[in-house]
Amino acid sequence: MEGQARLRLRVVCRESDIQKSRATTLSDRWDLQERTGLFLLLLLLLLLPLLERQGAWGAGFQSRSSHFSDGAVGQIGVPRTRALRLPRHISERAIAVLDPDEFFLQPLTQRAEHPADGPFEILHGYPERLRHQVTDVVQPGWGVAQKYGIGAAFLHKFDQRAICPGGAASPCANMTSELGELYYPAGPPYILHNADFKKVMPTWWELMKPVYQQDRGDIQADMYAYVYAAVHHNVKHVMLENYMVSNVDMGVEGGGEAWKFVDALESMSCHNPEKALEGRKRPGFVHAAGHYKACTKGDQIGYDAGGCPEDGSDLWNFHKGHVPSTILSCNEPLLMPPPDDFFNVQAAAHNLRSKRTAFMICHLTFMVNRAALDYKNKFCESGFNAKECTRLIVHARSPGSSLSNPFGYPLARVDQECNK
Repeated sequence: MEGQARLRLRVVCRESDIQKSRATTLSDRWDLQERTGLFLLLLLLLLLPLLERQGAWGAGFQSRSSHFSDGAVGQIGVPRTRALRLPRHISERAIAVLDPDEFFLQPLTQRAEHPADGPFEILHGYPERLRHQVTDVVQPGWGVAQKYGIGAAFLHKFDQRAICPGGAASPCANMTSELGELYYPAGPPYILHNADFKKVMPTWWELMKPVYQQDRGDIQADMYAYVYAAVHHNVKHVMLENYMVSNVDMGVEGGGEAWKFVDALESMSCHNPEKALEGRKRPGFVHAAGHYKACTKGDQIGYDAGGCPEDGSDLWNFHKGHVPSTILSCNEPLLMPPPDDFFNVQAAAHNLRSKRTAFMICHLTFMVNRAALDYKNKFCESGFNAKECTRLIVHARSPGSSLSNPFGYPLARVDQECNK
């Protein structure tokens, strides 16, 4: 396979309402920091409710709410008649497609076996007979992607002959479960060779509607549409496991995601979590695709917990849909972080699941605040509110204003002593 130490990348965002129009050209290596993904997330939180209210999806789109818990915000536009128009003159060799809720922990590069910017390890689950295929450098016919837990389910959820372009003659109507498991349980980041990107993207766009019509309400419908488009054009993927952490319930070994790097941490400051990663191997992204909860005494709790079982233990959480959509307002406070030893308490309690959730809560809170602070420093007049006083809550409340909720947040409250 071809390999270069520094390849040119272009990044677009997977959400179909922005993927056709937003692209950032990157030379030599992708040196963008975490804030890029953060600003995209914050812009989505701000703009999507407005677009929905104003009917800004237009007559050519049908929108639906993403299947987030507790009133989360998010939309997916499903094309009816419009064709996808790719940007002209795409010259980069590799193009990466991301979710807007993926937060950078390190630059995304095409490294292969070349020296990287810091400690780095490719993680995968391929058997010995296929390990010669493992690389993170794309070539025509071979993309690279994060492995997701969808397996070959896409082969059994749909009438493939009705979905695949050309019907029964299409490769995607004749895919086997074995090949589906090896090369197509793919999700963002997707990284494609330029030639494959130009073929797969228009077909992905065209398949969104028929896939969604057969699988209404499934938040992964766009992922299935992508897989069918890739199979149709005979583009396989090297499925890697080092790009992200997201699902804290991946098992002790963390197979499928890069939890190996998180589980190895002995301590971490929740108020400055990136310091613990200095000089260490790390995931590429934290993917805010869940509702993360942990207790201040290291209690054992599950995904649906609404509180902590131990007396005096306090529940902290992060869900992207609970972040106030007006967090960039100059007069509104930033998010309140958990106690600084929040991660360390989970580690001391040997509570692996809560250690992972604390990692997610600490990093996501820290990075949202940093992005919002960067924005305010640039666009607000001096004296803007930089206090970290807004605490996310688990269950929705009446959005009316009160002393603990002066801004009418449905899924957060403001500590008035902190915000004085």
